[in-house]
Amino acid sequence: MSFVRKRPKGYYGVAEYRDSNGKRHQKGAGTFKLKREALAAADKLERELNGLNTELANLSFAEYYQRWYRLYKEHSVEPITQVRYRTVEKLIADFFGQKKITGRIVE
Repeated sequence: MSFVRKRPKGYYGVAEYRDSNGKRHQKGAGTFKLKREALAAADKLERELNGLNTELANLSFAEYYQRWYRLYKEHSVEPITQVRYRTVEKLIADFFGQKKITGRIVE
């Protein structure tokens, strides 16, 4: 269930979700001027979090980084920092290509 909190600079959207163990978590969706914008962003984030595939073994490193950025950094950093994260994302994609994430060292 998404909800909104009033902050001095606007409204802060919060998405609630449950992990695979059933434990409840909250994730911020960012601060917005309008309450309806904050609630819409929180709803979108909640849908993403509830639809996550917990099996990460089939992701490439570039895909994993992109997923991590979208979930944890996109709504919580300044625009200039977002540009830096996207630049690093391109560098990772160029360097690692489609190399998969594994629990062992790949030569």
